[in-house]
Amino acid sequence: MAHRVRAAPLRTNIVIQLSYAVHVQSEEKTGSVSAVLERASGIFFLAEAMFTCQRPGRWVWAIVGGALLAALIVVLALRAHESHRGPGIGVTGPTGAGGGGGALETNIVVVPSAGTYVPSAGTVSIIVECVGGGGAGGGAAPTGADVAGSAGGGGGSGGYTRTAVDHPASATVVIGLGGAGAPSSAGTPGGTTTFGPGLCAAAGGAGGVVVALFGEPSAGVANGGGGAAASGVGDFAAAGSPGTWGEVVLSNLTQVAVGGTGGSSQFGDGALSVVVQSGGGLPAGQPGTAASSYGGGGSGAAQVNMAATAFAGGNGADGVVVVTEFRRAAS
Repeated sequence: MAHRVRAAPLRTNIVIQLSYAVHVQSEEKTGSVSAVLERASGIFFLAEAMFTCQRPGRWVWAIVGGALLAALIVVLALRAHESHRGPGIGVTGPTGAGGGGGALETNIVVVPSAGTYVPSAGTVSIIVECVGGGGAGGGAAPTGADVAGSAGGGGGSGGYTRTAVDHPASATVVIGLGGAGAPSSAGTPGGTTTFGPGLCAAAGGAGGVVVALFGEPSAGVANGGGGAAASGVGDFAAAGSPGTWGEVVLSNLTQVAVGGTGGSSQFGDGALSVVVQSGGGLPAGQPGTAASSYGGGGSGAAQVNMAATAFAGGNGADGVVVVTEFRRAAS
């Protein structure tokens, strides 16, 4: 009786050991596969395929499996590289002028006076911020009477504009000067700040006006200067702040005058108000206070019962240009 001999079952044992570690440093020049392989600071792979076959030809599957595994390692390396690299840094979007994954540094340049801006070496983009000059506060007039008073309103602050510029070139800078205060007169407006030509411009704030009162009882106000309107040249514009009223109050008990507060700008407060009083330990008259923050408005002057004395309103502060540079880090 014939006996059929059964072939022993195919036994294929594949043991794969995989050790994979990738540490990718973000570099400026990382955009190709070759750069990935050059910049990857560690890919370690060990594969050992041990197999036994009782049928010939099964070694082909080991070769195919090894090729697929090698391809998998390359894909994982590329994905790890991209996740570490992250999006490019730019000022006009994720892949703006500063994009592409290169390391950028920022440098802030404050331009407080007229001149020429020259980009620093390696600058690829800038953000320009302009603030116009602040208006002056109104003055206080001599009243020519014993029971009388005068006050000026505060000056308005300069407007604000902002714009982004790719691949900047040298630009002319004009700084809007702060308005000047004068005795008995309304404050003069601030000047316009420009960066360009045609890239950024911000108008100056208006000056405060004057009020004078005679006799008691009476009360009155002097309007503060308006802040510059939300207009100008740039990608974004914001209005300046108005100055507050100057006030005079005369009664049979006391006479008080208050110079208006200057308007605050995007970069700081306006000048503080002054308060005067006939008697009561306060001075009877004071000039307005000059603004100290870029583009801030000056405060109004005030006086009571000073028949022959006039006071000037406080000067507005000059405007400014602030440039934020995005530049390539030195290698």
